[in-house]
Amino acid sequence: MSKNLKLLLPLFLFCISVNIEAQDIELTSDGTYEVKKVVEVPGVSAQTLYDRAVIALSDWTGASGKAKAGIDIHDRDAGIVVYKGHEYMWSKKQRRQEYDVFADFSLKVRCKDGKAQITSTIHSMTAAGRTYILRDAIQVSQKEKDSDERKQEIAERVKKVKSIADVLLASMEDRLKTNADDF
Repeated sequence: MSKNLKLLLPLFLFCISVNIEAQDIELTSDGTYEVKKVVEVPGVSAQTLYDRAVIALSDWTGASGKAKAGIDIHDRDAGIVVYKGHEYMWSKKQRRQEYDVFADFSLKVRCKDGKAQITSTIHSMTAAGRTYILRDAIQVSQKEKDSDERKQEIAERVKKVKSIADVLLASMEDRLKTNADDF
């Protein structure tokens, strides 16, 4: 093995491992994180499930709601409702400025008799008035590959994104399985 190859091989392997660490999340082709779940609710009509989803999502937009935004699409006949929002992730301080970081998401509910498909999608992250495609927000750049602090920050972002998507799914699942009188 040549001297140059012996020097470059460990560097190459290190670069691959950094990318694998940062990519501990499976993204769609457009760089978003998406989780789907089918919720079985036997004996409940598509219209009732739709109504439950709309009520739940409308509650989220209230003053004490979970996210900032609202219902984007709602089609009662098709049994589809889409909610777009921004979920707080953390605050960050940089160069004497502190700003909040939000995950920009959508929650889509497709209702049929006895079941509903919930899709939670994290599209991007917004910080200090700038929006970053999720793929870009969770990758380690070439100049940052040696930074353990940056790798840890990316790992925390990935963990938080997954957590938000899971919480959105679980919350909607609970609301779909709850009678309107129990809200």
